[in-house]
Amino acid sequence: MISEKLVELKILLRRACMCEGGAAKKSTLSLKTKVLYLLKNRPLKAGEIMSSLCIAKPNVTALTNGLEAEGLIEKTRGSVDRREVSLSLTDAGHEYLQERLDIIESGFKNILTDTEEYDSACGTIDEIIGLLSFLG
Repeated sequence: MISEKLVELKILLRRACMCEGGAAKKSTLSLKTKVLYLLKNRPLKAGEIMSSLCIAKPNVTALTNGLEAEGLIEKTRGSVDRREVSLSLTDAGHEYLQERLDIIESGFKNILTDTEEYDSACGTIDEIIGLLSFLG
């Protein structure tokens, strides 16, 4: 069943993105990393992050306030509507995100050492993304 395979994929993805060993494993694919990834190519509004990650507005607000305090994102108020806030990555945010992505990439390159195997895996992942894109 596809539903079971999706659940299994979700579990395996979480495990695959663990970067630190030991009892206190930390995920490089944390909510923080996901938000920064969404902001990688363009500024977004909090509502767009909320709908992309399916999290409540108070959680987005707390998360983005923390990211701003860490210097990873900046908030810009709209020139016409001051209530409108646009979120974008800072240079430090880009660096932090790239470090996380490099850790994940390194883990997979340690497993997929053959270029053909790596390229095939990338193609398969692209196909899965395309298939799941219907979820919005």
